[in-house]
Amino acid sequence: MWIKCFFFCLILNQVFGLDNHLVVQDSTSNQKFKSEFKSIQLIKNEKKRNKLLDEFVSNHVISGDLFTNYAYNLFNEDNLASIWLDECGKNVDNLLKTGDLSLVQQFAYGLYEQQIPFSEIERLFIQKIQQFPDDPNLIELLVSTYIFNGDWDKAWNQRRALDMRFKNEQGKRLLEFASYIFQSQQWSLASQIFDYLIKSYPNSNQRPRWQQMSIAAREQVVLKKENPDISEVKNLISAYQKLRSERGDNAISMSSYWQEAKLYAYQLKQLDSAVLVLNKGILLTQSDDNLQAQMKLELGDILTYEGKKYDALIQYAQVEKQV
Repeated sequence: MWIKCFFFCLILNQVFGLDNHLVVQDSTSNQKFKSEFKSIQLIKNEKKRNKLLDEFVSNHVISGDLFTNYAYNLFNEDNLASIWLDECGKNVDNLLKTGDLSLVQQFAYGLYEQQIPFSEIERLFIQKIQQFPDDPNLIELLVSTYIFNGDWDKAWNQRRALDMRFKNEQGKRLLEFASYIFQSQQWSLASQIFDYLIKSYPNSNQRPRWQQMSIAAREQVVLKKENPDISEVKNLISAYQKLRSERGDNAISMSSYWQEAKLYAYQLKQLDSAVLVLNKGILLTQSDDNLQAQMKLELGDILTYEGKKYDALIQYAQVEKQV
């Protein structure tokens, strides 16, 4: 669920701009904001000054002018950043009451876009978590803010802590997070998360998929190196073979034949082994036309490389008939 909210926030920002609670002020409105704010700070009577400041803050919360980098800097210059942060916290509370987590994520992302110091955004949600430790949504929000900032390890630490508290979910929300990390090409971390899922939920029917995703992520780590280590490549091949020996040939493990064959062909230069693996994979993927077609195309490419152009043309022709 949080992933959907996260993407909703990013798309909304790109297509429409963030205009809910967060507005871009022109120089005229900035000057007006500053003039009013500074005039309040000149009032010597503390009670009157605080009263007018409260009214000022309330008015600009409604208009959205308060939640900008310009406003934050003014408050910070006068050592009033804590007041600004408190208002952000109140706004988060109000948005959470709507039950729509995406609104809060949109607000947090807007602060990030306004170039509010990330430490302040982080502190905002940490304070909320300390205030309401049993609300998982607040941790989800902190995770999403870490992702905004590219703090992948911090996001993982919080997500893992949340999973440990809600074991009854069987890793469902953590799987969404792991898939997002994988799609973001954070391969090493993705493998680490899938390994955690495998260890934490050994009886899950998702275990074979997690195993394959973990191997796929490790494969990317190895292949991204300028000169992949041959022993690491062989370990990947062994991992794919072990996966099939443990889980059998099924819909989940079928693509491992393709991955294994590519490792043989392009990393170890063992073309005969690659052809054998692909032929077996093609034979076993009768029920998956798309995967089978991809394997046949791969086989055609390898046969072409071997100089067996006629055999390669047969594979290409079969794919044309399939699609």
